[in-house]
Amino acid sequence: YPQDVRRPLSPDTRVLAIHSRDDQVVTPKASIVEDTINPGAGNIEVSGTHSGLIFNRAVYRHLADFLSS
Repeated sequence: YPQDVRRPLSPDTRVLAIHSRDDQVVTPKASIVEDTINPGAGNIEVSGTHSGLIFNRAVYRHLADFLSS
């Protein structure tokens, strides 16, 4: 498993990172996916706390848009 986690993603793998400035567990900077690491990756900022993101309707709207595209 550790070797698989370190392996680069396939170019066909789409990535969406959702982060919040209000997250006190994971800083937004650590959540943003750099285009140089994964070209075409999406980064979305929403409001809310770390544990509150699971209840955030905006998160689900962004996920639905991402999965349907």
